[in-house]
Amino acid sequence: MKEKAYLKERKISHLALVAGDASYSLSPLIHMSSAQSLSRKVSYEPITLDPSSELEPHLESFKEKGLCGFNVTNPFKKRMAALLDCKGIKSVNTVCLTEEKIWKGFSTDGGGFYRSLIRDRS
Repeated sequence: MKEKAYLKERKISHLALVAGDASYSLSPLIHMSSAQSLSRKVSYEPITLDPSSELEPHLESFKEKGLCGFNVTNPFKKRMAALLDCKGIKSVNTVCLTEEKIWKGFSTDGGGFYRSLIRDRS
């Protein structure tokens, strides 16, 4: 059975950026603008973690905070992938909570890069 992302049918989607230093990131601005243009109600919180911190306890606390997904930057991409169901991907930048309340990891870097190349050719 294919898992469904736990983003559908929510009044507001609580999302985050997990980074070693989230203070410099433009992700909150970019994602909030994108959500607004799609008429989606979203909160997007930057979360700074100590690069040496254990990630597993944070995954549970993210559920408790009501997050349904988050983006991951270095230095956590590979370590996060090792903890998640991500079908052999060794580095993730996007994590979603399934309806079964399981974190699932994805890498969207390649697809996004490819789509930008195709769009530039038009």
